[in-house]
Amino acid sequence: MARAVGATLIEVLIALVVLVIGGLALLRGVAGAARAVGAGRGSSHAASVAQLRFETLREQLRAGAPACLTPASGSLAHPDGVSERWSVTAAGSAFRVVVEVRRPGSTTADSIEGRLACL
Repeated sequence: MARAVGATLIEVLIALVVLVIGGLALLRGVAGAARAVGAGRGSSHAASVAQLRFETLREQLRAGAPACLTPASGSLAHPDGVSERWSVTAAGSAFRVVVEVRRPGSTTADSIEGRLACL
């Protein structure tokens, strides 16, 4: 008697289980990548906000030249939930500037620090 050609039911079921496990692993990887992209987008936005504030303070300092008036420290809440806080302190003939930006739902703040010289 000749053996029938094809797969048995158990072989088909095992193949399906292997495919389902592989598909779930793939979906988990895609979800992790999507979270990483979202976090990167948020950090990029925070860096842009901080850089814009730093440049605004630089322009305020230039506008006050040659008196070299200290730009005001302050804070601002944006409509998208991002909040920023900046401080300006005298440091010799320059000013130390720290800008902190907090994103919605974040427990930490992104920040930049630098010095602005009187011109």
